[in-house]
Amino acid sequence: MDFGMILPLASEERSDSVRKLTEAWEGNEELMKRVSVIRPLAGERRTRGSNSVYYVQFECVLRK
Repeated sequence: MDFGMILPLASEERSDSVRKLTEAWEGNEELMKRVSVIRPLAGERRTRGSNSVYYVQFECVLRK
């Protein structure tokens, strides 16, 4: 299953925000009972209205 998220543009490193988010998900025991892996696939800067945002596409592999 793939899903996307819009994140604010970080003033420092965007990949750091993605890494922290992924680590938080992986640290959630209830979530990881249902998911074997969550990983970012691609990210890009986008404009939403008058705001610049960072769009990240993730892949989530559900447990059977």
